[in-house]
Amino acid sequence: MMPIKIRTANRADAGNLIAMHALSLRRLARAFYDPEVLEAFITQGPLDLTLLDGQGYFVAESNGVLLGSGGWSPEVPHYHGTLKRMDAEPSGPVATVRSVFVHPNAARRGVASVLMTRIEAEIRAHGFQTAALHATLSGIPFYRKSGWRGGLPVVVGLPGGHAMVGLSMTKELRIEFGVAA
Repeated sequence: MMPIKIRTANRADAGNLIAMHALSLRRLARAFYDPEVLEAFITQGPLDLTLLDGQGYFVAESNGVLLGSGGWSPEVPHYHGTLKRMDAEPSGPVATVRSVFVHPNAARRGVASVLMTRIEAEIRAHGFQTAALHATLSGIPFYRKSGWRGGLPVVVGLPGGHAMVGLSMTKELRIEFGVAA
């Protein structure tokens, strides 16, 4: 297994992250979405750049090579205004997992697991017991395997009249007897 280092992302990472997200979508999600939908999502921008101003967005690297990224925030995603939820909003304070992507050359090598472990730990450390995310169709198996539940449809409105279907998922991040559950 390759050594994976996680660090906090910053504005200097923006260009590389945007390029990696586009590549990841084009290669890893192409079996799940039409090319026009992927390009519309890429055009809209899957990364909210304001995430790079805080301490909640992370980069996974190995020997200086970008392997993936992901983060969280207490705010709703920037595309929330174009989102049509098919389920009820979770009640109570909820942290939102945001923009988790893995470089196609690093897929299925534990990068997403390492990122999500860090993200969930950070969410817990900030006092949240529940996390939510909008999974792309390509990400659903990973999230389910990682203990995320739900799976009710969400639709993100995109430029050109396109729409991206995904699933709204949640995970309880309780701490029991000093151990994360």
